Amino acid sequence: RVQKETAQLLETLGHRVEPIDFPIEADSMVGLFLDYYGFLAYMTTRFSRFTLKAKVNRHELEPFTQGLSERFRKNVLNFPATVRRMKKLGREAMTLFEEFDVIMTPVLAHKTPQIGYLSPKIPFEEVSRRAVHFALYCGMYNITGNPAMSLPLGTDQNGMPVGVQFAAAFGMDRILLELAYELEEAKPFRRMDQAV
Repeated sequence: RVQKETAQLLETLGHRVEPIDFPIEADSMVGLFLDYYGFLAYMTTRFSRFTLKAKVNRHELEPFTQGLSERFRKNVLNFPATVRRMKKLGREAMTLFEEFDVIMTPVLAHKTPQIGYLSPKIPFEEVSRRAVHFALYCGMYNITGNPAMSLPLGTDQNGMPVGVQFAAAFGMDRILLELAYELEEAKPFRRMDQAV
């Protein structure tokens, strides 16, 4: 509903809105997302004296970070291929911006979950499954590196915020900021302390 309302608002503001298919095959993107964040978890926790200027006690980390780090350790030889695939996806995503100035998607794949849905106590396999499917649309731009922003343009039936994500080509952050100002002026963002 919020996506549709935002598309209609954009059209009233003079923008052309056109639906397109999700530009990246989701299953392959999930693997890349976990591989890349596994690399970050491994480097941060194993080389924390250099990356954080502090020693990290790996036994105190939650299962998600430990699982990501272990995933990278087991697949370290495949990481160069992961980086190549990420770069390829980035190039493919860039072709969209030859036709469109901005791509609009949901921020998240489903509504705000109950507290504990991404609890640090949940085993790695389950929390990673939940996380990647919950943040699928954000993950696309984490992989491609395109600038993207989330705007609080609606609420669900429980009054929880619903965001709309916009992304642009590399170096086109200004378009996103100008669009944010335009949308906020047309439909002021609801503050969290305001009643629904």
